[in-house]
Amino acid sequence: MANRAGTSKSNWGKLVHKGMGGFLNPPTHPEHKWDVQSVYGDTFHMSLSAAAEATWLNDETRRQATSLLRNWKRPPIQSPEVQDWIRKVLGYCKGCYVGQDKQGNLSWNVSDLRIRPDIDPMLNENIHAGVHLIRKYYPDYMPTKTDFAQAYWGKKPEKARLVAKKAPKAKKRGVSKRRSSTGIREVRL
Repeated sequence: MANRAGTSKSNWGKLVHKGMGGFLNPPTHPEHKWDVQSVYGDTFHMSLSAAAEATWLNDETRRQATSLLRNWKRPPIQSPEVQDWIRKVLGYCKGCYVGQDKQGNLSWNVSDLRIRPDIDPMLNENIHAGVHLIRKYYPDYMPTKTDFAQAYWGKKPEKARLVAKKAPKAKKRGVSKRRSSTGIREVRL
């Protein structure tokens, strides 16, 4: 394992096939299944993106993380999986808009976002946090009214309806014949 001089043994990492989740990443993104953790002890655990930018991390691990990210093939934006992901991101970021950091600069950091449910996202798409995140992966993305109308977080609305219990069927009202002492007569059920 070659590395730059002076890198501490505690800064050696390795790729592991676990994944940190990356719940806001698009379908098939490598961060769903891969992450980086320390080789010696349990000193760090990080996403591929963080590892690719960590100048203190050993070179080999940084190269591997960068390679996985660079070689990822984005699914087409029209695919059903990506369309569903877009609606999840918009639902998760509902009412979230760009904010300012302590120095007054525009910031997309989650701790700086502004919650503004009164703002129309279609008129303010360029400052909407969900649109910003989607454009990180699909730069030409243009939201539609349908995207915002069908945005959700948690259970997918169609699936939630399928899970709902069906109302019991009403009993059929029909005619049955029953023999009585005087003969056959009709009885309504």
